[in-house]
Amino acid sequence: VSHTKMTMLDMAKIDDMVAQGHKVLVKIGADWCLACKYNDIFAFNIEHIQDALVNNGVNVIEIDWTNYQTGVLNFMQKFGRRGLPFYVLFSSTLMFLEVLFNTAFTRAITS
Repeated sequence: VSHTKMTMLDMAKIDDMVAQGHKVLVKIGADWCLACKYNDIFAFNIEHIQDALVNNGVNVIEIDWTNYQTGVLNFMQKFGRRGLPFYVLFSSTLMFLEVLFNTAFTRAITS
């Protein structure tokens, strides 16, 4: 499992990981996003979520949108979104995760 922080979205890297059979969770947030900070603490920093990410080989890519990037906005708009927080899980089946609930999120990364 890898955890990568970026400021620009690299779809080629994501596509390569998925083609190799990996799951990729893209988290887009910003320093000014309180909901992003909340989710980092109360959704992603929970032991069973961390274990599920590791045990299911989910690669996490965090995109920092603190300094606006048009490419990141265009990516979010493909999913009908223009705001933060934004999460999408790429695997053999794409899953868009707008709101994180522990059970639904765990189910998504373990399926």
